[in-house]
Formats: sequence, C-alpha cells, structure tokens
Amino acid sequence: MASTDFDSTDTHREELLQTIPTLDERPTPEAFHSWLVAMKDAPPNFKIGEEHIYIATTDVEYETAKVHQLDLSSWNLKPIHELVEDVFRKHSSDCIPGVPYWKWLDKNPNLVPEELKDGKIYFLFGSLMGDGNGFWGIPCIHFKDGRFHGKVWPLKEGWAGWGAFVLKK
Repeated sequence: MASTDFDSTDTHREELLQTIPTLDERPTPEAFHSWLVAMKDAPPNFKIGEEHIYIATTDVEYETAKVHQLDLSSWNLKPIHELVEDVFRKHSSDCIPGVPYWKWLDKNPNLVPEELKDGKIYFLFGSLMGDGNGFWGIPCIHFKDGRFHGKVWPLKEGWAGWGAFVLKK
C-alpha cells in the first residue's frame, strides 16, 4: 500500500490545517499501546484531511525550539505503529511534532529550520490522520521548491528509513 500524497496547495489545505481535536492528557503507556494497536486496523471512514487526532505532547515555543533528528535506522521494516509508541516512550519530555507544528511552519515559512529544508520526508508522529484509503496514518512533510508537501503514511506499513525529529526547548 502506498502513501496518500497531498501538498500545501491542495483544495483541502485549509480544512486540513484548521480544526485539530486534542486529547486533554497524554495517555498512560498501556492505554497508548492499546489505542495504537486498535487504530492501525480501525477504518477512519473519512477522506484525507477531514479529520485528524493530535496526541497531546509537551508544549514548546516553536520559534525557539531546536530540531533534534532521531536515528531510527534500527526500525527499518518494522511496524510504524510500534515505532510511534517507542518514540513517545523515549521522548516523553520533548515536543513530538504533529499537525499543529506543520500548521505553524506553513504560516511561518521564513522560520522553517534549515534541518527540515533538505528535501527529506519527515514524519510528524504527534498526529494521526485518515490516509484517504480507509486507514489511519502518520502525516509527514518534505520541503521542496520553497514550500511543504505532505503525505499520510498508513500505520499498518513498515518503517523505511525516513526522517523523524522531536523539538527540544
């Protein structure tokens, strides 16, 4: 199964970046694990960008936060839903960016960190979205031609060495 592509000029752009449902608290590790396992097979029953879930993470000022690249090479070909759980466990004190950070980057193109301008695809583990094919997925972005383009990669798929980062205060 391939990812679903969209970019910041799509007609759904504004809808995609508007309403972000938020969980009030970060779930316990056990609850988060159960939720991720269930979500990887749960059909979202909506089109790409119409709904997404923002997983509450540590607050950080985007303007001053530092991008910290994650080395996830040991996760190649392993399930993405397990990788997401591991990132949340290991980086619980960092900001795990999601759609809110993408929204901020989109509105502040002059503040995009240089580390994210390399054309590499970066996963935003702090959010889940419908992938347009009937599955939940992870939104991801890449900077090309002066703007961000996006994808939604299904939770059911394996990791293939893309980029990932957290934001540190």
